[in-house]
Amino acid sequence: MFDIAKPPLWNGDAPLVCVERRSETSDSVTFVLVPSEPGCFSYRPGQFVLVGADLAGSPRRAYSLCSTPTRPETIAITVKRVDGGIVSNWLHDHVFVGSRLKVSPPAGSFFLPDETLPPDLILISAGCGITPVMGMVRWLIDQGYDGCIHFIHRARNRENVIFRDELFALAARHANFRLHAALSQAVGRSESRNESFVKEALEGALSDVVTARAFLCGPVDYMENVKRWLGDIGIKPDHIFSEAFFQPSLPVASGAAQAFVVDGPAFDKALPIQSGQSLLDALEQGGVPITGGCRAGVCGACRCRVTAGTVAVTSHETLSSDDITVGYVLACSTTATSDLRVEFD
Repeated sequence: MFDIAKPPLWNGDAPLVCVERRSETSDSVTFVLVPSEPGCFSYRPGQFVLVGADLAGSPRRAYSLCSTPTRPETIAITVKRVDGGIVSNWLHDHVFVGSRLKVSPPAGSFFLPDETLPPDLILISAGCGITPVMGMVRWLIDQGYDGCIHFIHRARNRENVIFRDELFALAARHANFRLHAALSQAVGRSESRNESFVKEALEGALSDVVTARAFLCGPVDYMENVKRWLGDIGIKPDHIFSEAFFQPSLPVASGAAQAFVVDGPAFDKALPIQSGQSLLDALEQGGVPITGGCRAGVCGACRCRVTAGTVAVTSHETLSSDDITVGYVLACSTTATSDLRVEFD
């Protein structure tokens, strides 16, 4: 009897190869990827990867995995075409079956926990924020989770619901998968649902409000409203987990717009930075080699250290209290309130 050895874990050294490309909506595409050398994947449902584009400056962006770790032979990302999106548009226009991509190992703190799950899980998304929670759904179904999955998704209309056919099929096959779709544009009327649709969908539907956990992904403003509605029905704040897919508004210095400069040992010139402009944008425009991943203060790819000057910050995600004490920031979530000096690890 032969002992079939498992392939080694992929660690990011080898590029990934696209083995399937499928359209989900008119502007979103799923890319299924495998290692270019023998290997398999290990990650947590909901995590993301950084994907590099073959463009000047080698830009990278974070994309959540919509696949499930119960099927470790492949991973999948679903990418929406965005106006002005450098990497997303490059992926749409240049990546097909057989294409190779530079991808980082999975990372991120937004994922389902390992411990025993409660009898009610609430998964809420809007737009392309559906991708990480879809990975969670696929994992739960594969694992035979017997609690209730309350899946609530907001989109413009039926045609813009990513994974639409699969979602309806899951709802038809699994009694514990309860699908609610809020469409902001319905045929024949301007608004199909009122803004507190999440609260209305969940009131009276949870078997145990005290233990229920909620996982949210989408625009920041929408998620803040959802957190309030969840609190109204009794979900504890420490049972609500979220990940932003869009950069929140950055703080602008009070008074008239101001211009500052940023310099550092990694570059040989002082660069302009305007009040309200992210440090990441200023560094990229100045040609400084810095990775901009999620651009929403989540992935930590643009971590750097401000050694002189003052800043305003909207996210410390992935940074420890010690990091913050010594001046580390996420450049995408940081604006200048004076001249700055910046260092990189």
